Amino acid sequence: MLDTERPVAILGAGLIGVSWAALFLYHGVHVQAWDPDPEARDALEDRVKAPMAQLRQLGAGADRPGRLTVHGELTEVFSGAFFVQENAPERLDVKHDLYRRFELHAEADALIASSASGLPWSRLSAQMDRPERLLNAHPVQIHALRNKSTKPKPLPISYGIMLGNWLSGVRLNVCLTRNSVWR
Repeated sequence: MLDTERPVAILGAGLIGVSWAALFLYHGVHVQAWDPDPEARDALEDRVKAPMAQLRQLGAGADRPGRLTVHGELTEVFSGAFFVQENAPERLDVKHDLYRRFELHAEADALIASSASGLPWSRLSAQMDRPERLLNAHPVQIHALRNKSTKPKPLPISYGIMLGNWLSGVRLNVCLTRNSVWR
């Protein structure tokens, strides 16, 4: 069963961030969202309505959808979150800054996932103190990736709780971009 008591954090309210927010909300998970652009933050509540309607057409979600809260300060979204979904532009400097802030402010057991499609995990995680907390994720699938510097470990319990029965995850022992995984 999915843990819906603790929220997830969504970093970035573009197309992918909106998709993630809708998916979690639909399954009853509370979402704490942030985007650096005030206009994107202001539009998020309206933008999740269409994907939520599409999800309802697909079948059963939670009895009650999750609650969406939008924050103006990045550090606020980490409070209590067991999972953080990062949806920033494909720029390493931006992603590294977000991961640094995640490691400083997120819960000790929280995981962070990137929707990066053109950057390998080894470059995404290069500046992290605990790179094993970084996953590569897309609303379709989640990958626990590692490079030669990290030893394979069992995925944290929260990973399994987050997946519930509506997403599937795979562990890859090679460093690929997500687009390579599709091939």
